[in-house]
Amino acid sequence: IEDTPWPPPGSMSMIFSQLLYIMFHGASSSSGKFWPDSSFYELLGQLAYHAAPDQDLITDEYRNWTPSVDEKKEKESSPAKRKEGKSNEEPVLNPEVFLSYQWGHQPQVKALYSQLTSQGFPCWMDIQQMGGGDALYGKIDKGIRSAKVVVSCVTPKYTLSANCRREVSLADALRKPIVPLLLEDTSWPPEGPMSMAFTELLYIDCR
Repeated sequence: IEDTPWPPPGSMSMIFSQLLYIMFHGASSSSGKFWPDSSFYELLGQLAYHAAPDQDLITDEYRNWTPSVDEKKEKESSPAKRKEGKSNEEPVLNPEVFLSYQWGHQPQVKALYSQLTSQGFPCWMDIQQMGGGDALYGKIDKGIRSAKVVVSCVTPKYTLSANCRREVSLADALRKPIVPLLLEDTSWPPEGPMSMAFTELLYIDCR
């Protein structure tokens, strides 16, 4: 409904990074509503995919309604404005290597954390960076955004984990380099949502 970076920073990013948005601003419809007719029509299509409309509730205005496709004008986003927005954020000092893993392999990842740290590569690992009462998604979002590289510790359970999928999806959406480590026998690229991000990557065999 307003200009918003995508995926939005914060705890929502891990959920929204896998979704495409419908642009509901930037143009007015022929009917005078704040949304473009084409965007509203796209919304109706998405809703109809999941739920059938109640025909008795449809008003005469929309009984035989077809959208008039409004010409979409791309808004110029100047680098200066982008820099202004970033300057308002407080600098966050986070490690540059983000360790993404499934908890079943926590002992191995803790050893990896210690080894990389001893080699001069400070890592973000949930049990090291988070404490009681911390917002899970918000902390992970900041960790991935501030990282320069994401190390994915891949196992069959990792590929099925909803949170691990979100981490990979967010890293891919933010164009962070991803280094996959294969900890167990896993089909490559793994089936499911991660396959799109991993298909062009070579893994390091750590089995």
